[in-house]
Amino acid sequence: AEMHRVAGEALEQALHPQKDAAGWLAQVMDTEQLIDDMTRTYREQHLQRMRQGNCSEEACILYSELLTDFERIGDHAENFYEIGYEMANKEIGFSEKARGEIKVMSNAILKMFEISKDAFEHLNKSHLAELTELEERVDEMKKTLTARHFARLAEGNCSVDHSPYFSSS
Repeated sequence: AEMHRVAGEALEQALHPQKDAAGWLAQVMDTEQLIDDMTRTYREQHLQRMRQGNCSEEACILYSELLTDFERIGDHAENFYEIGYEMANKEIGFSEKARGEIKVMSNAILKMFEISKDAFEHLNKSHLAELTELEERVDEMKKTLTARHFARLAEGNCSVDHSPYFSSS
């Protein structure tokens, strides 16, 4: 539960940048380091449980996958920061419309994380269908937003300089 909470903080930090870039960097980097440290500690504890036979093969695999997924969330948070920092340094910004589209997608991702957290912490399967639906909707949003971005490029309403950043968002 602690790892899930910290990964959720990393996700929140990544999706809600602060005006104070240095403070945001410190926060994101500290959280990413905490996730890395927790992953190492939990893996070591998990290996001990495995050696002692206190874990079924299936549970061992699932636990290891969960640790990898949580660690990946921290990595993505750090990547979002790096993209935002680079954009700020190059004075590149998205249009109001593009920012709004990304915000809708970000909110859906945060909702997915909350549902998965509830399912994980409380063994609550009641919202898993909603989670699957949201995941499919996020996949569609990515396709739609990418298509809209290229349409803005074609219409001259966006600069090609924005493409690597929009595609990474």
